[in-house]
Amino acid sequence: GLDPDINEIAPDAPAGEWMASIPRGKCKVQPTKKDQFPMIILPVRLDSTEEEDEKFQKSLGTELSTFMVFGATSPRGERMAKLRIREICEALDVDLDLIPKDISDADDLDPLIRALEGKKCKVWTRLQTRKDTGEITSELIFRDPNRVLSAAGDDDDDDDGDEDERPAPRGKKKTTSNKNSNGRGKPRN
Repeated sequence: GLDPDINEIAPDAPAGEWMASIPRGKCKVQPTKKDQFPMIILPVRLDSTEEEDEKFQKSLGTELSTFMVFGATSPRGERMAKLRIREICEALDVDLDLIPKDISDADDLDPLIRALEGKKCKVWTRLQTRKDTGEITSELIFRDPNRVLSAAGDDDDDDDGDEDERPAPRGKKKTTSNKNSNGRGKPRN
């Protein structure tokens, strides 16, 4: 029946695994609000699922959006954004060479958008509560979250340290290897 509590807005889709597709002609390019970075808003339609539950059946045909942002204010943010774009392209089997190195206007993203549209892939949805509104939203994930340790989350995707030589982020102490024990500098306490 109807949901009696008007404040309980059900998320667009329950958390689970789906076959999804990118509808044609619906991608939008617009700048991010704050920093005006180019961004593709990619619609993802949930086409089918193995889940029998009625919640899942009701959500079929739902379109969720995901964002591909080109640019960031911090090296870490940029890395996250690039990993995200790469993850989406890999899931949809889109050639990474189509990701433009420089974007001067929206047209630079056309070849990438054309390659993304019409593609199908498996996606996973995860429910997240928005900090600002408390609303529960469905977040799209483009690789199997059951294989990725969700505790590590998106923080450092399989980072073996050769990509960037920055110190590990807050609190994650890397055990001192013999790199640092060459006697240069005083130990930091």
